[in-house]
Amino acid sequence: MLVNSGNMNLIEIGHTTGAHGVSGWIKIKPYFSEGRLLLRTKIFWLNKQEFEKPVSIRCLKAKDHGSSVLVLLEGIKNRDEAELIRGSTVFLPRSCLPALPNDEFYWVDLIGLKVNNLIGEDLGVVIDLMDNGAHPILKILSSTPVGLGKKLPALLIPFVRRFIKIVDQNRERKITVDWDSSW
Repeated sequence: MLVNSGNMNLIEIGHTTGAHGVSGWIKIKPYFSEGRLLLRTKIFWLNKQEFEKPVSIRCLKAKDHGSSVLVLLEGIKNRDEAELIRGSTVFLPRSCLPALPNDEFYWVDLIGLKVNNLIGEDLGVVIDLMDNGAHPILKILSSTPVGLGKKLPALLIPFVRRFIKIVDQNRERKITVDWDSSW
């Protein structure tokens, strides 16, 4: 998810899963494999359904904790206060994210791209990505009606070189895939 907060584009990078210990530490589950980025972050943006908009909060300390990151945030002094943050979405400004090689993408940048197959058929638009453990999977909302105003169910395409041929984020804003529309 991309959120605009003032003049800053915030990128959703994870969520809080609860308190850790009794001193106010909070556990963050990153949505990407390079969670160490969070260890260098000085300001986090948090959002929760109860909040009107994302709020910024200073990070006092951070440490690696397996597939999660533990953070001690300013103003959070004990386990009870840390538990209030559970379920918050964690955002960082795009400027904090490292540049990626040409063949890698931030998931948020793929959402909204059109998807066409090699023969030019319109398969729909990327509405989400998910990770099945082996590789990411594109979730495509079909633009093809099947009758009575209904559309085909979401199409799932593995985001691997075998099927993903071209990703054009800039000019055409589309992904070209080796995928038959009948699959």
